Amino acid sequence: MIKMSKLPRVDLHIHSILSDGEGDWPEIIETAGKKGLELIAITDHFDPGDPNNKNYFNGDPQSYTETIQQKLKDNTFSGYPFLLTGIETGPWMREGAPEFCEFVIGSVHYLPHYPRYRSIKKDLYNEDYWEEYKAAVLALAANPFVDILGHLEGYLPLTPLLDRPTSFDERREMEREVAKKYFDTLFWEKLIRRMVAKRKTLEIHGMSQTPRPQYIKMAVEAGVTVSIGSDAHQLIDIGRIDWCLEVLEFYGVGKAQLFTGRPPK
Repeated sequence: MIKMSKLPRVDLHIHSILSDGEGDWPEIIETAGKKGLELIAITDHFDPGDPNNKNYFNGDPQSYTETIQQKLKDNTFSGYPFLLTGIETGPWMREGAPEFCEFVIGSVHYLPHYPRYRSIKKDLYNEDYWEEYKAAVLALAANPFVDILGHLEGYLPLTPLLDRPTSFDERREMEREVAKKYFDTLFWEKLIRRMVAKRKTLEIHGMSQTPRPQYIKMAVEAGVTVSIGSDAHQLIDIGRIDWCLEVLEFYGVGKAQLFTGRPPK
C-alpha cells in the first residue's frame, strides 16, 4: 500500500547492476512505476579513488559515459517515472563527473588516509577515526563537483572498526551510537553553514532513516535543500522513502526545497 503524501514520491538514490545493485535499468524503472514513484535517479558507484577495489569501469569516465548512453538509447521509458542519471562517489573526487551525469552524490564510504586500519579493530568509538570522518564530510561540503551529501549519519564506514560479521540492524544501531557520541550540534552547525555557503543538498536517507530529525530540522530552517533517496541496491527496496516523507512533512518542507536535479547554468 502506497502512503499518501503532499510531497512528490521521488527516489534519487538507486543502484543498478552497473555497480553493486541487483536490477538492470528496465527492471528498476518498471518497479519504480509500480510503486508510484514520480521521479527516480539511478546513481551507480563511480569512484576512482576507492581503495577497496570497487572501482567500476576501472574509473574511466569515458567508458562509464558510453555505457550509460547505450542504456538510454536501447530502452524506451515512456509511461514510467521520469529518470535522472547520476553517480555516487567518494570524498576525494578531484575531477568532473562523467558526461552523462546529471548530479553527483558524495558519500564517505572509506577513509583512505587513515593510517591505523589494522590496529583499531574492536574500537568502534575511536575518536581520531570519527574526527577524520567529520573532516571528510566537511571536505565534501566544499567539493565543487558534488551536489548532494549522502547518508551522513548512516551507512558509516564501520568495517575497519569491526572484528566480526554484523547484521543490517546491528550496524544501524552502531551508527546511532556513533552519531550520538560524535556528530554533535557544533559539528552540524559548522556543516550546515558550509552547505548553505556552497549550495549543497542534504540527503534524507531512507534505508538507514538518517540523519536524526533534529538536524534535518536545523538544515531545512537554514535553507538547505534536501534530497530523498532510498539507496536501494535490491528491487524490493526501491521507493523505501516513507520515513523521509513523514519527517520532511512534519517540518513543513515543501516542493520548492526538494532537490529534483541540478539547476541549469
